[in-house]
Amino acid sequence: MECNPKPQICARQYNSNAENTDKSLLPRPMLSEGEILSAASMGQTVSCSALLAEQGHDVIGLEFSELATKSFFEEQHLNYTVSPVETIQGASVFKADDCQIQIYCCDFFAFTSAIAGQFDAVWDRHAFGAMLPKRRTQYSQNLMSLMKPDGNCLMMTAQYDATVMQGPPFNVRTELIQEFFGDRCDIRKIEQGDAMRDKWRAKGHKWFEWVLHHLSCKQ
Repeated sequence: MECNPKPQICARQYNSNAENTDKSLLPRPMLSEGEILSAASMGQTVSCSALLAEQGHDVIGLEFSELATKSFFEEQHLNYTVSPVETIQGASVFKADDCQIQIYCCDFFAFTSAIAGQFDAVWDRHAFGAMLPKRRTQYSQNLMSLMKPDGNCLMMTAQYDATVMQGPPFNVRTELIQEFFGDRCDIRKIEQGDAMRDKWRAKGHKWFEWVLHHLSCKQ
């Protein structure tokens, strides 16, 4: 893999058992320059990291699974070093030797701006939608603390008939995003599309969609 460092990106996942990442679902450029935080769930961190690096970004990832992190570097044929994260007990950071890719193995809620600073933009791919309801407030507060005051966020979530399934991924309407981010961000829905898969049909779904919202910090 060749890397041409540009904006910095941070990514997170929950596990390593996900479908391949569709390149069309990566965020369109939000900035000509600046640092980007990408929070992804359901096994998308490592694949998102590779695709984003191919686009010429510096990549910082947040990954819960050490096995998935090691597999990523091996699959990308990247030599790397591992160091402890002094401010997070039991956490490690994997750094590529010849490319601007770093992946932190740690809990998202333990990751603060003191570690990597604040970001100009956030790419949230089903991360908020994977949060248990009781953790949504904490998630939104931590995510906002990682954004600069004039930051932007692209948030992808799932929408479906909630009488069929309770999640995760949870059914996230615009009103729910407004509830947790509306006091600090202007929110608008910018795109949506079909996300129906055999696994959702097997659960009884008649329709299943992904929806993309743009959140911009209020000045």
